[in-house]
Amino acid sequence: MSINSTKRKHIIPTIYTFDVDDYDDTEEMRYELKTPKCGYLNVYVQGDLNQVTLTTPVFLTVHDVGTNHTEWHKLVEHTCMGKLKARSVWIHVEVPGQEFDSADLSDEYQFPSLQEISEDIPVILNFFKMKYCVAIGEGAGANIIARFAMNNPDSVLGVVLIHCRPSAADNKENRQTITKKTLRKKLQRRINGKNVKRYQEVYLSRTDISSQLKEKLKVDALVVTGSRSQLVQASNLLQSLLEPKTTTMVKIDDCCDVFIESPETFAYNLLLFCQGLGLFSALPMSRHGSICA
Repeated sequence: MSINSTKRKHIIPTIYTFDVDDYDDTEEMRYELKTPKCGYLNVYVQGDLNQVTLTTPVFLTVHDVGTNHTEWHKLVEHTCMGKLKARSVWIHVEVPGQEFDSADLSDEYQFPSLQEISEDIPVILNFFKMKYCVAIGEGAGANIIARFAMNNPDSVLGVVLIHCRPSAADNKENRQTITKKTLRKKLQRRINGKNVKRYQEVYLSRTDISSQLKEKLKVDALVVTGSRSQLVQASNLLQSLLEPKTTTMVKIDDCCDVFIESPETFAYNLLLFCQGLGLFSALPMSRHGSICA
């Protein structure tokens, strides 16, 4: 049966095991949720949903083109995130067809736009009975998160936008960056290239949200980039489009890929940002090592 078929039955939440380099046999909870715009979405949870209270930090992530939710999972499993992970729940949204070893998306399947994906995120939060979240995205995922936050400010405590490009004016550079990311050996081996191309196409044809950000993004924002990244200028532009009183910009020194090269610095700045939102108030923040497990 072709992927995202309307005939497919809803799958009961299961323990999902995946194999990736350096993270073999990692387990998490996988949910397959039916949504109005995307059809079926795979959503993965790290943390104990049964222990969530009104004060438990909840993070919701969306990944970039050429990757999938495992990029976030590996970050959360890193030792530098240990104390944050122990006190929070992470909900990872995987864009259709981007999971490891996926079959080709059906030719009849209308791949959702970035806007449509963002409109399905409230359905996911409602399913898990989560009223608020800190929303985090990278690249195309950051654009999706920005759209979600603009339309659902009451559900978002803050946003973390990593290498976010709000406009569609720089698609030549976009395509080059996506190609480099997709050619990583492990991704080339595990993620369906045809499905990646469909995500790439909707990203490159996205509508421009530049003019809407200052007026509609009502929540605190953390803009993150690496100082050696090709996307520094895009991040600078994004910062200029946001409300300066509620925006923090972080450029991680001597870094291109934030997750691979400097997860400790990212974790530290994420903690500072969250403490500004009133979360993790009991955790120390004086130095990077202080938040490691």
